[in-house]
Amino acid sequence: MSSNSSSPSARDLHTLLKGHTDGGIQQLADRLISPNPTPHLAHLSTGTSAYTWCLLDTFILAGLFACDVQIESRPPSAATPLSISLIDDTLTANPDFVVSFPLTCDENGTHFTEAFCPYANLFPTIEHYHHWAPRQPRPTVPISVSHAHSIAADFAMDIRAHNNSCERADVLPLAIVSH
Repeated sequence: MSSNSSSPSARDLHTLLKGHTDGGIQQLADRLISPNPTPHLAHLSTGTSAYTWCLLDTFILAGLFACDVQIESRPPSAATPLSISLIDDTLTANPDFVVSFPLTCDENGTHFTEAFCPYANLFPTIEHYHHWAPRQPRPTVPISVSHAHSIAADFAMDIRAHNNSCERADVLPLAIVSH
């Protein structure tokens, strides 16, 4: 984790997900999308909707394909999803929303969808986060939605820059939600 663990960065995300981001943009996008419903649904401006493993994945997916996104994310133990939008580089979210950012990822071979993603969630308030966090097996820190988006956008930009000369990502994976 960075020198200030309460302020994670895209570099921290690279470190935590090391080995899970190998391959190109399309391969990473395929890994971000769940074939089954999850609490996190990204409606991309490309016309595709996809369930992702965590809230951060919804932002990363939009960044990988350089598109707008409408997000529905259901907090742990909640029945109703919360909504966020990123349209024309303008992030719109309730200012009370908080995102949990995992500080560790299992290094014993557990896939990031089990070791990291269950702990990267959206909460309606800091109080909801503080109620949830102490009962989790992995440490997290609360960050704002804008900080979470910034981390994910920087991460996606790094991936795009690294792969820009190798491939073009213009086709979304098959694991999508049909309307």
